[in-house]
Amino acid sequence: MSQIEELNQKLQHEKDKLKERMLTLSSMEKDYKKKQEIFNTTRDQMTKCGDDFALVERQDIQCREDIKHGKATEKKLNAKIKKHKKELEKLSVSMAAGEEEVPSLETQVEQLTAEHASEEQVHSLNSYYIHTRLKKTYVYTQTHIHILTSELVHVNGVRIYI
Repeated sequence: MSQIEELNQKLQHEKDKLKERMLTLSSMEKDYKKKQEIFNTTRDQMTKCGDDFALVERQDIQCREDIKHGKATEKKLNAKIKKHKKELEKLSVSMAAGEEEVPSLETQVEQLTAEHASEEQVHSLNSYYIHTRLKKTYVYTQTHIHILTSELVHVNGVRIYI
């Protein structure tokens, strides 16, 4: 009996160990499954983040190109504005000079009127000197002013009349 009892005790002891190890194994499997789920969720999130980052990176590149293009356009428009301002200044000076010539032209007309007795000739000279000169100056100035002011420039979404 002693041998059988000993073997039974060993058997019982081994069965207890087996149950304990089975419980440990079961617990480890549960932990493994939880960690596997966490890993899979994290992997999926990382993949999504990578895709999102690629999209944001493409948008960033596009924005940088848009900014570069905007700066180049702004530089060109500023140069054009500067050029048009110079032209406007020249035209203003030309217009002022034309206005300054009016009194001298009127004086010339008066002198010619004194020289010529006929009112018809005075009227024709008056029309010729004053009207023609003023009309040419006016048309030339107005045409250039209209050309310069009719251009509408957009800088950063703001309308600027040149």
